[in-house]
Amino acid sequence: MVAAAPLTRAELGSHTIERLRDGRYWQPDLFVVQWRDRRYIVKDYRARPPLFRWGAGLFSISREAKNYRRLAGLPGIPMFGGRIDRYALAVEFIPGRNADRFATGELSAGFFEELRAIIQGVHDRGVVLGDLRNSKNIMVTEQGRPVLIDFSTGFSRGGWWNPLQRWLYRIFERDDFLGVAKLKRRYAPELMTDEERRELDEGLPFERPAHALRDAFKHLVKRLAGAGTTRKRGVKDQKRSG
Repeated sequence: MVAAAPLTRAELGSHTIERLRDGRYWQPDLFVVQWRDRRYIVKDYRARPPLFRWGAGLFSISREAKNYRRLAGLPGIPMFGGRIDRYALAVEFIPGRNADRFATGELSAGFFEELRAIIQGVHDRGVVLGDLRNSKNIMVTEQGRPVLIDFSTGFSRGGWWNPLQRWLYRIFERDDFLGVAKLKRRYAPELMTDEERRELDEGLPFERPAHALRDAFKHLVKRLAGAGTTRKRGVKDQKRSG
């Protein structure tokens, strides 16, 4: 289900009830808004340096919005609230804690079974998350159920004309489940299977080049954002000296 009438840019300020994070040069601002009878998390790149805002920021918002639309209605996926504009989107606010905030023994076998089922549902829609070994992308509701958040690194399977994307998709499809194994190893090691232990120890075939491609893109984004910020500061320094 997609919200029928997402709020506009002009309405953001008056409906914001909590600011969660001031984004860094390559990161969006995050805040909670109250819109009608719902709360949403808003991810907003509007205040980022121009080079990043107009480039990777636009790409990230567009891709994440597309992923949420693909996954609409799946259990364990926040409801998509719509794109506010080119630089921002809103998703359902779900009270809970990130999975990395828990202690050993707090996450049950049922939690991990449900998490695997959610990931399989995402894959069945032709999407991989791409960064699920980062436990901050897994949230636990107040009822103890898993929810997947942040689809900015997710991508679709791609068509036959894009063999590189399809190759990356197959690797990250398995990598998503290794995110579950990694979480088990940290919080419930007694639940790990022999296969999960082996794959975590050995890694997946072609895992390193796949991760290298992903990380190279992230590094490029940060460099571009940093370059834009450096130029902006240089102009300000010149104005001050003048």
